[in-house]
Amino acid sequence: MVRTVVVKRGGEGACAVRGGQGYDLPAVPVEVVDTTGAGDCFNAGFLQANLTGRELPECLAAAVACGAAATTGPGSNRAPDVGGLRAWLARMPCR
Repeated sequence: MVRTVVVKRGGEGACAVRGGQGYDLPAVPVEVVDTTGAGDCFNAGFLQANLTGRELPECLAAAVACGAAATTGPGSNRAPDVGGLRAWLARMPCR
């Protein structure tokens, strides 16, 4: 019924499963200023990567990066645009 399942784990990262393949990604270490909107930014990162044809591990990495970036400023004003996302992806642990 559901092809993709994604579980956000806050400071512990996230995991995703699709077609029997599971992926787990730790969080990006950041100094958290405000968590407002972090979940929405996570979702936006995942969806943007998914809609541009990225594989599930890349979608998960984009989601975790966007969620982490959003927490580094008040009200998620530090959420990255597509260009800024590249820099955040370079910081991703173990991807």
